[in-house]
Amino acid sequence: MRPSSQMRAAPASSKPGAGRCAQHESRPSYYSNRHARVIARADVLGIGQAMVDMSCVVLSDEVTKRGVARGSRNLITVSERAEILEGLEYRLSAGGSLSNTLIDLSRLVEAANDQHSLLGRGVEFAGLVGNDALGTFYRAQMGAAGVRVLQSGEADQTDQTDQTDQTDQTEHGQINTGTVVVLTDETADRTLFSYLGTQQEISISKAMEQSIEDASVLVLEGYVFELPGARKTVLSAIAAAKRRGVRVAMTAGDAGVAVRHGDVMWEAIQAGVDILFTNAAEATELAKCRPVVEIPDISRTDISPASSQAEAAALCLGPHCPGIVCVTDGSRGSVVVGVGEMRRIPPVWKPEAPIDTTGAGDAWCAGFLFALLYQGGDLTQIGRMAARAASAVISHTGPTLTKDDAGTIISETWVARPANSNVEHTRHFPTPQTYYH
Repeated sequence: MRPSSQMRAAPASSKPGAGRCAQHESRPSYYSNRHARVIARADVLGIGQAMVDMSCVVLSDEVTKRGVARGSRNLITVSERAEILEGLEYRLSAGGSLSNTLIDLSRLVEAANDQHSLLGRGVEFAGLVGNDALGTFYRAQMGAAGVRVLQSGEADQTDQTDQTDQTDQTEHGQINTGTVVVLTDETADRTLFSYLGTQQEISISKAMEQSIEDASVLVLEGYVFELPGARKTVLSAIAAAKRRGVRVAMTAGDAGVAVRHGDVMWEAIQAGVDILFTNAAEATELAKCRPVVEIPDISRTDISPASSQAEAAALCLGPHCPGIVCVTDGSRGSVVVGVGEMRRIPPVWKPEAPIDTTGAGDAWCAGFLFALLYQGGDLTQIGRMAARAASAVISHTGPTLTKDDAGTIISETWVARPANSNVEHTRHFPTPQTYYH
């Protein structure tokens, strides 16, 4: 972890009435007047593929008649997308797993900024964004949520203050934005139909590398492994992060990604992933293709035998991962393994039944990262914040937290910390070493 002198929080002023106005006098170069927040030199930078969600509320028959399993993710073409959407009412939103997490995290940081003057530096997305109409829509939606978008291969333009209106042109011409048709049925189950858009390598430009080095946490989206040149992209990003002590988190995408790209994912994990976010199915597939190495005897005391698929997969992955392994398990809660222990985190239930489970795992990741960065605590306390965020997002339609959700979560869960703590809580991340001995 880099020394606290490199943290870019604005210095406090001793002058009467200074406060936030004084802080704004020394804004970083990417400060956006449009959103009135610091949205660059971010605490969290995510690398992934921009997607736009097309969300529909349907009866389960609409899913089963297509011959796919409810709750599954299915790859489709543009013509198949048009066929699915024909006659359906749908809502567009900036989407994709990573985008949901970054929007949720940005709203939590904004709520904490407003309620407790948290000096959070915001959230940033880097990756492949289409230059079509949907790409323009994606940039605008992310910008409105306080997430700055840095295009893959974008030239160094460190003096720019707002790039949301920039037209992306590449030597390859048209870049089509990927979409996800989300069919949510009466049981709150969601079935996904993904059109991946233009498949192009995410190049780590100098500007993107600088953003990685300036961040506190880098989040790699599992779906990146589906893109050309994924190994180069991921390993280059991890190397840039490790040069400056930036912590690396990685999502698994879905179980199919682990099946198709497990070897490369494990190479990335062992190159320096500090936090691995998965669900039970993804963790199980990753465990099946884990490296064969000698693992010392593991003391399991009160956590063996495993009582669920999630626990079994988490225990299997733990010895092979240098940091924290998080496995979400739907209505059964989640399991977190790290620093030589396993914690089972129960879900947070509201009196009303869930309405839409889309984005629950993404919100869980956002809550976990928020607590880890800004509040600290042990794995159970951090996991409870994650569960609280997931509970909020399933209580309404749509894949992300609303501003009201974020405000309520912060007002109910905020724990006062020393004024100089902020992102220094990342120091309690596990360091790459074997904890099982």
